[in-house]
Amino acid sequence: MADNNRNRLLLLLKYLQKNTDDEHVASVADITAMLEQKGINGNRNTIRDDVKALNDAGYEILANVGPSNSKLYHYGARPFDEPELKLLIDAVSSSQFIGVKQSQDLIDKICELTSKYEAEKLVARVYTSERIKTENSKLLYVVDMINEAIESGKKIRFQYMEYNADKELVCTNNGEWYENSPYAMLWNDDRYYLLGYSKKHNKVVTFRIDRMCVPQIMDEACTPMPEGFSVPEYANKSFKMFDGELQQVVLDCPNHLMKKIVDKFGEDFDVEHISKDRFQTTVLANVIKTFFGWVFTYAGEIQIVGPEGVCKEYRKQLRKALK
Repeated sequence: MADNNRNRLLLLLKYLQKNTDDEHVASVADITAMLEQKGINGNRNTIRDDVKALNDAGYEILANVGPSNSKLYHYGARPFDEPELKLLIDAVSSSQFIGVKQSQDLIDKICELTSKYEAEKLVARVYTSERIKTENSKLLYVVDMINEAIESGKKIRFQYMEYNADKELVCTNNGEWYENSPYAMLWNDDRYYLLGYSKKHNKVVTFRIDRMCVPQIMDEACTPMPEGFSVPEYANKSFKMFDGELQQVVLDCPNHLMKKIVDKFGEDFDVEHISKDRFQTTVLANVIKTFFGWVFTYAGEIQIVGPEGVCKEYRKQLRKALK
C-alpha cells in the first residue's frame, strides 16, 4: 500500500507539472483517468490528500473551484518564468559554439521545465537549423574535461585544430600536443575560450574551446596563477580574446557611436568632448589586426589618435589592404 501511495504521488506531481499551468487545469476526472491508465486507483479524497502532501513538501499545487463546485488543479510556481525560458532557448539557439543537435537536446531539456503548452509556444519561434553552428560534435566533452581539470587542479594536454584550405578541421603543427594549466573558461563574442598558463608560451593564453580536441587530464598539478593575476580583470581588458599587447589607445569618435564604444570596452573610460559632434576617449585595447579591423568597420568615423606607434601600425595595415 505504501508503495502504491508513493507511486500515485509521483505520478500526480509529474502529470500536473507537464499538463497544467496558469491557463490549463486538470479535473479530478482527468487525474483519475491518468492513474487508471497506470493501473493505480484514485478518487477525489486521495487526490485531495496527495495535493496536500505535495504542498506540505514545498511544491505549489493550486486548487480552483470549477462547475458544480468541483476542484480543478494546476501546478503553480516554477523555477523559471516563460520570458526567462525564452531567453535561455534563444541563447542556446543563436550560439555558434553549440552544434545543431546539441542545441536541440538542450532546448528539449529546457522545455521540460515548463508545461507542454508553454513548451509548444517557446519552440514555435526557434529556428536553430538556420543559424551558423559549429561542426565540432565533442564540445560538451571538451568542456566537461576542462571543468574537471579546473576542479581537481590538474594540467591538461590537448591537440588544437584549424581549418585547412579544403574547409577541413585538422590538427595544427602536425598534431602537436599542448600542455596547459586551466584557470577558467570565458565566453566572449559568441565564443568559448580556455584561459590558462601555457608551458610552450610561458604565459597565460587563451584557446578557442571549439578548436580543441578532447583534452587529457594529466597527473601533474597546475602551475599556480601568476602573482596578482585576476581572471575578471583579464577578461575585461582582453580585446577579442587574442594574444597581443594591451595598450592605452586614444580614439576620436562621433557622438552617435558612443554605444559602440561602450559595447566593446564597457563604461569604465573617461570622455573628453572636443566638439559638439565628437569626443575622444582612452581605452585599453589588445592592439592586433582584429582591433584594427574593428576600427576600419566604421569607415573612418572612428579615428586612432595615439599613441604614434599604434597609428603607424594602423596605416601600415591599411596600405596592405589596398595591395
